[in-house]
Amino acid sequence: MNMQNASVNARTVASESTEKKKGFLVFGAVADIHDISSKRTPKRCKKILEEDRPLRTFVFNNFMRQGCQRCFVIESPDDLTCTGSRLSGFLAGDSFFGLIMAGEEGVRVVQYPITNRIRRYFEKHMTIADSHPAQALKTFTRVNLWRWRNAPDLYRLWEES
Repeated sequence: MNMQNASVNARTVASESTEKKKGFLVFGAVADIHDISSKRTPKRCKKILEEDRPLRTFVFNNFMRQGCQRCFVIESPDDLTCTGSRLSGFLAGDSFFGLIMAGEEGVRVVQYPITNRIRRYFEKHMTIADSHPAQALKTFTRVNLWRWRNAPDLYRLWEES
């Protein structure tokens, strides 16, 4: 019995390590795109970037178009470097929170687990209007996109990535 449990555990650990290395697709929709002029929100995002550990990093394919369902690839945060990147905004939904990093390599979104602190800081940003068409997409990740007013190059970088 102990040998069987050990072999099952070894297979599970091996399969988990290969799953983490592979990229996979997730589908999502942007409900609304907002500009933020608040000075408190970027400070909160920088605090999360410095203190929290990310779950995964996203490389997007035209995910920014409002109301469109697009796919994006999830990669391991260990594989990607964000050198030369700066914080340009964030994506927030009921089940998703990610910081948008724009830089020379293109646009990356670093996803963080939704903790009580993130819910408290960004509760009003996570709400998607009941009347919005994206609310009907139950199998998609629905998010609101919030970007800083001083980041107009985000659209250009997103299209190039």
